[in-house]
Amino acid sequence: MVDGFTLGVLAIAVVALVFARQILGSLKMLAANAVGGVLTIMVASWFGFGVALTPTTLLITALAGVPGAILVLLLAYGGVAFVPPGAGEAGSILVDQAAQNLDRLLSAFGEVVDFVDESSSSNGTAVPTTEGPSPG
Repeated sequence: MVDGFTLGVLAIAVVALVFARQILGSLKMLAANAVGGVLTIMVASWFGFGVALTPTTLLITALAGVPGAILVLLLAYGGVAFVPPGAGEAGSILVDQAAQNLDRLLSAFGEVVDFVDESSSSNGTAVPTTEGPSPG
């Protein structure tokens, strides 16, 4: 005859097996993500995009896979993080160029606003505003 203790041990063993199966499935997914992420970084370094391989970099690529590796590569290329020693020049050039483009865009926008203001005042037409009561 089977007693209660034996049934309890069997129930715990079945529950442990179910959890172990789920954990192993998760580990397979983690291993696939890690391999994909590390391969992405290796291919990128083959094309000349350098990344400092630190435990943080490897953890991000292992947990997030290819999207995490792409994020690490973008941060390294932009000079924000994970930049290998002596390779920050490309990122600083990129940031400087973006700042110059933004300055040009803002100055062009200011010129357009000034032109609209001058043309509306020279034509004698009033620029409609949204302040005050609406007609009608």
